[in-house]
Amino acid sequence: MRQIIIFIKMACILILLLTTRVIAQQNYIHPVNKVLMKLYPRPFKMTYPDVPRITARQAFMLYKKNGAFFIRIGIEGGIVPGALYGKYIHKLNPYKLMRTIPKNQLVILYCNWNNEGSSARVAHDWIAKLKKHRYYQDAKRIRVVYGGWEEMRKIGFPDLRYWMCF
Repeated sequence: MRQIIIFIKMACILILLLTTRVIAQQNYIHPVNKVLMKLYPRPFKMTYPDVPRITARQAFMLYKKNGAFFIRIGIEGGIVPGALYGKYIHKLNPYKLMRTIPKNQLVILYCNWNNEGSSARVAHDWIAKLKKHRYYQDAKRIRVVYGGWEEMRKIGFPDLRYWMCF
């Protein structure tokens, strides 16, 4: 009987530890995202707030300086010239991808939707995989465009789809 009580207590402690960690991860918001949420309030909730964001204007400046590598997630939306895109881009191996990109470039993910949901999900998965295998420096280089392609289009990003028509 005593062993059963000890087992139940240990199980309760384990459940308590696991649930508090999950709640703490859900409540974590990246410091950059806290600033962005104050500067550019939006009516909907930010998905994956632990993934660092970058504004469309900052992404455009990096694009002009060739300081970033762009990846379009999904099949809709504009294509930045030089960006990696495709239907199954989210299934890429992040370790092999990060090895092909120069160390001085950021990896910027974007999608068509203004809540950047799909690109944030892919970035979250890639960062988790890279951190799991101790590629911390590569995980710090991944960013998501705050506002997605809608904001990038407003800033004036060139769209490869229109260039391919001629």
